[in-house]
Amino acid sequence: ELYRARNFHAIIAHGPTPGALFNLALSQVTGGWVPGDPLRLGTDAGATASTEAYYGKEGLKRDQLDLGVKMDGALTFSKLDDVYASGTMHDEHQPGHLKIVRGDQVCVSCYESKGSPCTVFCPAQVYEMHPDAAGRVSRVDIAFSNCVHCKTCDIKCPEGNVIWTPPEGGGGPKYTLC
Repeated sequence: ELYRARNFHAIIAHGPTPGALFNLALSQVTGGWVPGDPLRLGTDAGATASTEAYYGKEGLKRDQLDLGVKMDGALTFSKLDDVYASGTMHDEHQPGHLKIVRGDQVCVSCYESKGSPCTVFCPAQVYEMHPDAAGRVSRVDIAFSNCVHCKTCDIKCPEGNVIWTPPEGGGGPKYTLC
């Protein structure tokens, strides 16, 4: 069902240029085909910039970042409230379906260089870093039972350190249509 949109991201990667708009219109008419199909594009993980590059400040640390939105419980909700509303269920005795491939040290270096984007892009607050009083992190905590199986961590981890595998028993969110 996404075959027609396979080149969309690559077409608009450099903004709404006239060539991009032409290719976008052409892809809609031709069922997704454009000259050079399939268009090559880097990985999502490769597009993750360091905190210094993203915010344009030297020596910026994760604890200095203002992540913005404050949750009011009426219009905006916390990630954990959203996990509860999704009806996510997992068997507590199954093996973990999220694997840290190269160990916590890679996560620690990612915390220092990129601000641990996994703690931000994960919609279910699965990954948590707990810095000590000096601001150093030695491990990552994974809340497997919060996972809503979006696979964002596997796709977006800048270090390629997370592998998502389907959990046993078909657990996960129980979405319903209203």
